[in-house]
Amino acid sequence: MPRRWVPSHTARAASGPIKPHLGAFLQSLVVAEVSDVYRANADRAIRRLCDELGLETLRDLCRDKVEPWFAKAIADDMGAATRNYYRQSIVSFANWLAETKRIRTHDLASIPVADRRLDPRRQRRLGTVVAHRQHAVRMPAPHEPRLEVELAVRQPARPSSWQRPHTPRKMMSTSTTW
Repeated sequence: MPRRWVPSHTARAASGPIKPHLGAFLQSLVVAEVSDVYRANADRAIRRLCDELGLETLRDLCRDKVEPWFAKAIADDMGAATRNYYRQSIVSFANWLAETKRIRTHDLASIPVADRRLDPRRQRRLGTVVAHRQHAVRMPAPHEPRLEVELAVRQPARPSSWQRPHTPRKMMSTSTTW
C-alpha cells in the first residue's frame, strides 16, 4: 500500500484557525510573567488586526495582508506610537508562532517602524508649574547686572607616561657676591 502524504505539524497548524493560537500565546505571556495590562493590550491589538483584516488562519498572517492596515492607519491620522504598538504586538505574536513551530517563518518584522519624533502629538511637557519655573530661562531686566558664568571643563586625567620629566632647578652657587 503506498504511503499517503501527511502534512507536518506546522502545515496543520497553519491551516487551522488563528484564535486558539492567540489563546496559547496569551497563556505563554502569563507564564512569562508579563503584566496584566500588557497582556490585555496585546490581546486587544492582535484581535483588532485579525478582525479588521479578516485574518482567519495562520497562513493569512503575512506582510501583504497586514501592511495596508498600517497605510490606512496613517491616512486616518493614527499616532506613530499607537501604530508602533500594533506592529510590535503582531510581530511578537508571529515571533512566538515561529518559536513554537506553528509557522516556519514570517515577514512581519520587515514592516517599518514609525518615527515617533516626527509625530507632533504627545510632546513631553514639564510636569508642574514649579518644575516649569525651575527650567525656564529668565532674562535679566535692563537695570540688572548680567552674570557671566564660566563652565569649568575638566581635562581628562593623563597617564604618568605623558607627564614631563622632573628637572631640578639649578642650585645657586655659594660663591656669589653681593
